[in-house]
Amino acid sequence: MNLFTIHRIALKALAQNKLRTGLTMLGIVIGVAAVICVVAIGEGASIRVEQAITNIGANMVWIEAGGVNRNGVRTGAYGTKTLTLADYDAIREHVTLVTNVTPQADTRVQLVYGNQNWSSSVRGVAPAYLDLKRWNVARGGMFTDVDVERSSNVCVLGQTVVDQLFGARDPVGEVIRVKDQICVVVGVLEVKATTS
Repeated sequence: MNLFTIHRIALKALAQNKLRTGLTMLGIVIGVAAVICVVAIGEGASIRVEQAITNIGANMVWIEAGGVNRNGVRTGAYGTKTLTLADYDAIREHVTLVTNVTPQADTRVQLVYGNQNWSSSVRGVAPAYLDLKRWNVARGGMFTDVDVERSSNVCVLGQTVVDQLFGARDPVGEVIRVKDQICVVVGVLEVKATTS
């Protein structure tokens, strides 16, 4: 039996059993598509995790106060405030391999400019924070270590806050109210890509 005869018999069998042939082809197509989809989803998830780690910083160490056990009740994260600015100073002075270090305090407040207001999270940090996060200032500048030492009422805003409070106006040099504190806007961060 030659190759031509085999092909002719196979095509004749496929033509005689059209439903079986169609269902078999459909099964093969669905199976291949499923494998392609699973591989694509896995690759996409892997890339997203890699990007998230890169955005955090692959060589970054994050230290925060943990939970405590009080009367048999575990408080969980943020249950204790055992880290102090003295700890920050000690890490900065005694751990020579650390290039950038910053304390961080987060809260949520109402921001007010003129007749506009916006509820936003705020983060108190040192100027080195931008280097740690690889963020850039688009307009104005970053506050300085001297501003931190003097407890100057200055702030750097993200683009969402700028859009909500100022619209198209340039906020650099303007005064906003952060809860009950008056702050001068010294800079605006570049728009950052989302990682989630």
